[in-house]
Amino acid sequence: MYQRDIAHIIVQTLKVTTGKGPNLVKVNISENVIIIDIKGALTTLESTLIEKSHQNVILVKAIRKKIIKAELANITAKIQELTHMSDLQIKCFNLEIDYENDRQIILFICNKFLLE
Repeated sequence: MYQRDIAHIIVQTLKVTTGKGPNLVKVNISENVIIIDIKGALTTLESTLIEKSHQNVILVKAIRKKIIKAELANITAKIQELTHMSDLQIKCFNLEIDYENDRQIILFICNKFLLE
C-alpha cells in the first residue's frame, strides 16, 4: 500500500540531492523494515569515479550515506505523514551499492510496524 508513495519520496529526495533521479525504484515492506531497491541510481560523476578505480566505491557509498543521513528527518516526516503514524521513527539505516549493475539498496529499520 505504501510502496509506491515511499518510492516517490525516495525519487524526489535523490533528484533534489544528487541532481539525478533513478530509472526505477522498488520498495518492499516487511513489518518494521523498508527495503528500497534503486536502479539507475549513479550520477555521471559517481560512475566516472568508479570506472577510474573500483576503490572509489567506498567514496561514493560514503557520500550517498551522508546524503541519506542529512535527509533522514525529511524522509521520516514524509513517511509519518503518509502512514498517519506521527510517532514512527527510522531507528537506523544502511545502504549498499552494486556499481556493476548501477543499483543502490537502502534498508530502513523503523521503531514500529508499518500498518497496511
